Amino acid sequence: MVLANNPLTIAMNGNTLLTPVFRNSSPIAPLANQISMQMILVRGVPTVQIGGELGAWTLEGSSNLRDWVDVATGLTSSQVKFQTGGKSFYRVHSTPLLPFD
Repeated sequence: MVLANNPLTIAMNGNTLLTPVFRNSSPIAPLANQISMQMILVRGVPTVQIGGELGAWTLEGSSNLRDWVDVATGLTSSQVKFQTGGKSFYRVHSTPLLPFD
């Protein structure tokens, strides 16, 4: 069954498997917008692995999901050591590249 309402409310009264499918509404080509993030251990050190071969990215951290601060920026794939200091949540997003004049 496919439900396409937005927002969608689903009442569950038992074990249910839900698989969300998101459509890219960006005017940029889909491959130019793909980026991934995962937490890994590098020699025992918690590290954020950023993957994105097609552009710049910004990694942000937050302790409350409301106030986000820049942690790191980069191009293509990179590894960023996990930042201590109260940041429990992280997100990564594409950053537009600005041309030189």
